[in-house]
Amino acid sequence: MLNAFPMLLAYGLAGPLIIRIVLGILFILAGFVKVFRDREECARIFEGMGFPAPRVFSIVVGLVELLGGICLIAGFGTQVVAIVLSLLTLLFLYIKIRRPDLLPNGAVYYVLILTMAISLTVTGAGFLAFDLPL
Repeated sequence: MLNAFPMLLAYGLAGPLIIRIVLGILFILAGFVKVFRDREECARIFEGMGFPAPRVFSIVVGLVELLGGICLIAGFGTQVVAIVLSLLTLLFLYIKIRRPDLLPNGAVYYVLILTMAISLTVTGAGFLAFDLPL
């Protein structure tokens, strides 16, 4: 099939860059909230699901999100970070399905985040990254 805009194919690595930046910002914001702003609210979510030590778990998850988001924006360890954040997003999707009242975002939000993270796992970091193709 013919491509409608063949000249844009030269910029194919810009797609992962855009996804990486947007996903990184989303995870930085989510991690910031868990670590610095609404610790008790986030701990309540994990407590509602029966997680042990919900306050500690909330801070650990927030730090993983925060550091993962920074790594994504920098393009450092993109595929590994995307896998870790995919697993974390699966956890939140599970919580949303089991207890819809605990999380503010809809299930579609978590499915989109998961899709973006899986996309980065498959495509890699794209332009402007510290990752080197192996």
